[in-house]
Amino acid sequence: MPDRNQAYYVTWVRHYLQTEAPAVITSEKDRLRDFCEQLERGGTNQDWQIDQARRAVELYLNVYRKETAPTTAAVAPPFTDAESACARLQEVLRVRHYSIHTEHTYLDWVRRFLTYAKDNRLDWQAEGTVRS
Repeated sequence: MPDRNQAYYVTWVRHYLQTEAPAVITSEKDRLRDFCEQLERGGTNQDWQIDQARRAVELYLNVYRKETAPTTAAVAPPFTDAESACARLQEVLRVRHYSIHTEHTYLDWVRRFLTYAKDNRLDWQAEGTVRS
């Protein structure tokens, strides 16, 4: 986002957080849709402003809320295969706008490590030590 829009994005997110959603809404996706509909019904915002508000809240939910969510085993179960781990890594790198070269390098190193771990039958114990 351009630097000149940062203050507007913050304002939209604050407005979103201060707006009460109906009790029947349980998901963030539905709450965002309701928020945008409220902005449209208000009649004081133009279409581009509503789009900007939606993008600001999506950015907040997809980046900030994910980073502050607890990362316990109960919330984020371990990956069952290497490809799902690599897919998740790729998703995070793209959300954070890493360069494509960096993405390819990170994925290559993760795949190499996972292949090494599989070939050498490495197993992690509860204490975090590696045994072969």
